[in-house]
Amino acid sequence: MTTDNKERNRNERKLKEKIKRIDQRIEDYLEQLDEQDAAEAEQPTVDPSAIEEALKRLKKN
Repeated sequence: MTTDNKERNRNERKLKEKIKRIDQRIEDYLEQLDEQDAAEAEQPTVDPSAIEEALKRLKKN
């Protein structure tokens, strides 16, 4: 009977550790996404009308 309890406790501990590692990986991944979103937001935006004007100039040449 005590062997069953020890085994159950060991399995429960392993499961908790695994959940903790998975939670950490998820947190790391979400942080990476936030960093990438911030980096994308810093990039200059291009005005669509400016692109159209540039294309018109290129077509004329």
